[in-house]
Formats: sequence, C-alpha cells, structure tokens
Amino acid sequence: FSVEGQSFSLELPQDLDGELHEEQRHTIEKFQTDFVMALETYLLAYCNRRGLSPLGTRRMAQAVTTQMSQAGLANLDRGSQATRYFVGSHGLDQRTAYNLSTMQTPEHGECLKLSILCMKTGFCQYLEKDELLRMPGVDCPKRCKPASYLYQYATLRFMPGPPIDNCESTICTLLDALDEAHIDPAGS
Repeated sequence: FSVEGQSFSLELPQDLDGELHEEQRHTIEKFQTDFVMALETYLLAYCNRRGLSPLGTRRMAQAVTTQMSQAGLANLDRGSQATRYFVGSHGLDQRTAYNLSTMQTPEHGECLKLSILCMKTGFCQYLEKDELLRMPGVDCPKRCKPASYLYQYATLRFMPGPPIDNCESTICTLLDALDEAHIDPAGS
C-alpha cells in the first residue's frame, strides 16, 4: 500500500509449522495500526479540504477503502482478460499494490486517485475458463513455462458528487485500465 508516496508493506517469512509467533503478531499489528492511521488521516484531511459533511466524509472513505480491498481486486478481475485463466502451482506469486494520492483537474479541482496493480507470476499450470464452460468435467491443468504471467492495472478517480438525500455523493471514475495475459504453453 502507498498513501501519497508513503509505503506500507508487509511480507512475513513462511513458517514451517504454519503458526504465527509473537514477533510476527506484533509486526502485523504495527503494520495495521500505522497503515490505518496514515490512510484515515489522509482521507479525513482531503474531505476537510473539500468541505464534506461528516456523512459525505464517511461515504468517501467507504468508497475509497472498498476499492483498496479484495472488492477492488474483484472489480479489476471483472473487466480483465486475465480472468480467462485460472493459474496455479507451487511457487505462484501474486503481488498486489494500491497507491492512493491526489490529483488536480481543471474541471473538478482536487480529486483522489487510486491505482491498483495485480501481477501473478511463478506458475506453471493453468486452466482456460472458456474451455471449462464448453467441456464440463474436463479440468486437467495445462502446463506452461515459468515466464508466463498475468498483469492487471487500473486507475480510479474519486471526487465529491451531487447531493443525494441531503448529503454529498461520491463519484468514482475509471481513468485507465490495462491487463495482459501472457501464457507461454510448455513444449512450444
């Protein structure tokens, strides 16, 4: 995660026994506290600069943080070519990044900009969704070369909108989207 250039990252080493140890728990708690405080401070300052009411501020924060979660990844998937493939195998690495910042537009003034990136690498097996739909029951994974990858990226703009039920609404606009599915079948 990144909030106006300040990075928040958490990568814990794999534990052989699968248990979280006290040091790891502390690391997770510190990450959560630091990130949530920075995000909340940033969003509240933006809403204050834009003069949003308490309910308008709540709506804006809900809209932004929803897209900075698994729901944002699901929305990214929904419009992506990469969703044609189910990938997996030992070594699958999924990297996800969220970058929240502000942007100025002549017509809307200061807005929030959220960039979402998801990249999957390190897999050597895949299934094609279209084939599964045509031939039910056929679910043998195909092999692919380790250089295969799935890449998804989107930029969203958030800004206060017209009042709804006596409170500012939040407008979310897709500014940019890119996705690439590079599956290099094994043996080709």
